Amino acid sequence: MHFTQDRPEPAKIACWLSRCCIALAAVAFSWLWFTNAPLAETADVDHTARNAWMLEAPAHFALSSQSDDQTAFREDDAGFSAYHRIPKPNDTGSASGALPRLNVLAVTLALLDGPDESNSVRSGSGRQVDLGSNFAIIEIPMVAAIGFGDLAPTRNVTVYYDDRGWVVAYLFAGEPAVGIWRHDSAPGETADDRSATEHLEQNLLVLAINEVLKLASADNPSIELITHSEVGYYDWQNPECNAFLLFSNETPGGTSEPIRFVIPPAIADVQASAAVLITSEYSNPEPGVNAAVSLDGQPVAATDAGSILSASKFDIPRPAADDGGYETSLHEMSVSVTEGETATGVMMLLYNKPGS
Repeated sequence: MHFTQDRPEPAKIACWLSRCCIALAAVAFSWLWFTNAPLAETADVDHTARNAWMLEAPAHFALSSQSDDQTAFREDDAGFSAYHRIPKPNDTGSASGALPRLNVLAVTLALLDGPDESNSVRSGSGRQVDLGSNFAIIEIPMVAAIGFGDLAPTRNVTVYYDDRGWVVAYLFAGEPAVGIWRHDSAPGETADDRSATEHLEQNLLVLAINEVLKLASADNPSIELITHSEVGYYDWQNPECNAFLLFSNETPGGTSEPIRFVIPPAIADVQASAAVLITSEYSNPEPGVNAAVSLDGQPVAATDAGSILSASKFDIPRPAADDGGYETSLHEMSVSVTEGETATGVMMLLYNKPGS
């Protein structure tokens, strides 16, 4: 389906709303996305109606505030997170079956060391936040964009892990959830060359978990690396949100064609964030270059040649309904950059999906 950048006429709006209602009935309150750029989300679903990824607290994970079988995880410090638990060895009668699922001290020492030269995930040594006899919390500087060499921007991800096999990677409370995004594109590669799930498959939380698992496998060879679809996601500061979407857009200069999307009345609250990255020649852009992600024509995340990458949280204005809720709202997300330069932007939406 093709859309122009012209302002929608009333007849077109009526048509969109009609299609939205039909789609909502068909997919049980899934969101309907109109797009002329790839979505970084669910590759194996219908291209018209996109299913969201779930947000759910880890089951059987005792918090530090719970008296029974508590962990040392600091839930008040954690924001958007991904988690995984190393399974028990199949042969519990063997010598290895009696060992902890994860050697905390060995993994910690390795993370506090600098990464190998071949490591394109970590940009430096980890920083110890806390360490106990059976757990550790380490902050890891992660490479947030591939293809930039020494100019690659970084973002810190914190990991909690313990000898019972729990590994939780998270952004610090208050940080935009979209900060999990990592740009990974080779020079000359177009958006169409990337799979729909790449931005999530290579997100910084999954990569941080795999850094822990890779090091832990030295003592427990049964440990395997995981993929995006094998982790759980949860936002510790927004427990009411049970679903999220991440989608992308880019521009070869000027302003991109928009991605248009609909938020139905059934969605009451949306936690939104966006990130923008200047990708000009995968090198240091000229002074004076600026880039932004805009929602409905208003910038919501902006950066310049000095910082290259920026992320922020923002509210989505929505028309109020007579019953105190919201009316269906139509929105456009675009990316802009100084002429002659290139940029990529992403937007992430967390919300409560009715019926989930």
